[in-house]
Amino acid sequence: MQNVLMVDDDQQVAGVLAAALRTMGHEVTVESDSANVEAVCREMTPDVVLLDLMMPGRTGLELVGPVSEICPDAVISMVTGMSDPEVASRSLETGAWSVLYKPYSLRDLAELLGLAGLLGESIRLEQSADANPEQVNLSFRGDQRCEAADVARLMSFARQAGAAPDTRRRRVPLVAWELLENARTHGAGECEAQTYSLSMEHDADSLTMTVSNAGPEFDWQTAIRRLNSMGSSTRPRGLWLVNELTQSLTYEDRGRVARARIEKNPKATA
Repeated sequence: MQNVLMVDDDQQVAGVLAAALRTMGHEVTVESDSANVEAVCREMTPDVVLLDLMMPGRTGLELVGPVSEICPDAVISMVTGMSDPEVASRSLETGAWSVLYKPYSLRDLAELLGLAGLLGESIRLEQSADANPEQVNLSFRGDQRCEAADVARLMSFARQAGAAPDTRRRRVPLVAWELLENARTHGAGECEAQTYSLSMEHDADSLTMTVSNAGPEFDWQTAIRRLNSMGSSTRPRGLWLVNELTQSLTYEDRGRVARARIEKNPKATA
């Protein structure tokens, strides 16, 4: 069960989605006045925050920073009807985890809530996670998925390497999860005999994450180009998010290996 805050001045739409989430077992609070958002966050400590981009008063972009400060462990998603890559990029720069384009589906919400659950458990496990201070290595069978304990090891490694909280708790989990999911889905698949893996090391300024799979080749670049051509009924997911959250993302053997470089201390965005 996740504690969800929906910030949207369209009470009819928000009410329908809130009712659907409640039937799935989640606690949902709907706030239509942007002036009340900080107070509501302090009172309820949400796991997931859905911020409508265009509202009377402050916009969703203006609320990301304050909400992140009050609830640093919350998964924040911008909600908008504008299919503009610049809006999506700006949302990620200010601290949002993802962007949902109206009309979005319950499946999109379910994925976001699942990510919030994984993050919450990873944060609880981070302090006790065992991570080599020089390098971390994870390996999975094709029928296995990355779990909270794995993400906690990556977060612990990033913390020991001197990464900023935003990098450790948002960029590292997002990049790792999405690259591993692509390696599993398009490489190892669900086959027990196949494998996929992740390693991470660091230098003075950045973390380098390398993900590989033993299955068929996958054309990552074509996938990113398609995701950059977003329609109004889609949302930027997977590789698009990885591309936006890293300094560089390179590929070898047409997708058997993906290497992402993540800045330890990204510059703050006003």
